[in-house]
Amino acid sequence: MAYLLLLGVPVTVFAALQLAGIPLRLRLEHRARAEWLLGIIGGLYGGVSGIWGPPLLVLLLSTGVPKLEMVRAQGVVFLIGAVALLSRAHLGTGWPAATGWSFRAVLWSCSAMAGMILGSRGRGRLTVRGSGAGQRVCW
Repeated sequence: MAYLLLLGVPVTVFAALQLAGIPLRLRLEHRARAEWLLGIIGGLYGGVSGIWGPPLLVLLLSTGVPKLEMVRAQGVVFLIGAVALLSRAHLGTGWPAATGWSFRAVLWSCSAMAGMILGSRGRGRLTVRGSGAGQRVCW
């Protein structure tokens, strides 16, 4: 529970500052240190709790990454983390050796593709209104 507070409080403060219109931008000379620090924090939280998103999102928002690049970066990070986590979990349960594994793999692949298609369509409908610190993402 304590690790959730250690993650939740700073992310909530960051979100509140963003909504208040106060930008937290990383200068280019600090970007390498921020990437290492947030990468370590994200890796620790991801390993302990399976929560990878908030530190990554804070880094991407702080560096001003465009929407399409942000979605790509998150997709790659989540894919790598999910494959590693799910592979380890399923190998530990003996699921790959069980009967019917190919049918389940096809179902999961179909649901993943459906999610990607729906996400691509929804992402195209999102717009960013305002400029600078006053940006808002709207439907």
